[in-house]
Parts: sequence; C-alpha cells; structure tokens
Amino acid sequence: MLQVVAGLAVVLGLFGLTAWLLRRLGAVKAGGRAGALRIVDSLALSARDRLVLVEVAGERVLLGLSPGRISALHRVEGPAATAGTSAASTFAAHHETAQRELAAAVRT
Repeated sequence: MLQVVAGLAVVLGLFGLTAWLLRRLGAVKAGGRAGALRIVDSLALSARDRLVLVEVAGERVLLGLSPGRISALHRVEGPAATAGTSAASTFAAHHETAQRELAAAVRT
C-alpha cells in the first residue's frame, strides 16, 4: 500500500513539475488562453441549443451549438467583420440568417 501511495506521489509531482516548466518556458500561457479566439456574443435558442458568434484571426464566424455537434453557419467577410458595426446588430443579422437557413433545412 505504501508503494502505491509513494508511486502516486511521484507521478503527481512529475506532472506538476512538467506543468510548471512548460508555463515557465512560455509553452503554455497562464490561464490557458492564447488569445486567437474571442467569443463576441451568444444566444440561447433552447435549453440545449445556442448560437455563438466567435472571432478567429480577425474573421467572425457564427456557430450553431447543440449536444454533440458544432456547425459553422455563416462566415462574415469584408468590412462587416472589422467596421464600426456593433456586435449586437451584427449578431442579430447573423441570427436572422441562421433562422432562415434552419427553416429552409427543416422544410426539405
């Protein structure tokens, strides 16, 4: 029993040391955030489904999230992604587009 506890302590100690070294050497940022992805807005459609507007490398993507599935619904290109439009109006436009696409998909 003592050998099992000692072995577990060694493994956990090595794991902690490795994590500390990776953070110290800059391989992992504190908090785990690299800054390449930003959630602009999100909207719950139901208890399990939601729309999320994310920004990745300067491009905005509207994602549909449901249990076990993530779908890219729309990509914003051109001036709308970087211009002075508010996040709420951009998100509302994407939400309407996603609703139309969803309604069209349900009809077929």
